[in-house]
Amino acid sequence: MTPPGPGEDPVERLAGAYHWIIANSGARIVEALTVLAQSSNSPAVIHCTAGKDRTGILSAMVLELLGVDEERILEDYYLTNQIIDKLANRLRSRPGLENRSTESLGVPPGLLKQVLDGIRDEYSSVVGYVRTHGLSDSTIAQLKQRLLE
Repeated sequence: MTPPGPGEDPVERLAGAYHWIIANSGARIVEALTVLAQSSNSPAVIHCTAGKDRTGILSAMVLELLGVDEERILEDYYLTNQIIDKLANRLRSRPGLENRSTESLGVPPGLLKQVLDGIRDEYSSVVGYVRTHGLSDSTIAQLKQRLLE
């Protein structure tokens, strides 16, 4: 994802990207959840370049499906900002990211809540979202059985 251009609001830009992911990646999200639910290779690692965008959305969905309350989900997501300086230095070593600002790599306040609220507005819940995109109740039950103690 490229950084916001001049005059572009970084929060709105990131929110738009997250909403695009939600609108266009339902099948991929369900595929990832199915792998997590059915794989005998646990624990699993979920990651992407910065570990906050696609990973953050998927992790938030997993946590919500497991029954974790929203406050804890948001706390988990915003932990990224505690390590942003180290993360930014690592990412800037990659070609094309040399000039990215630390701020553009962080997690803006309210972003994930806005995304989760959008999912609830359109699908009633994360469960509604994943069901709409093909995840069965039995796979949700498998996910809980595999990941909860």
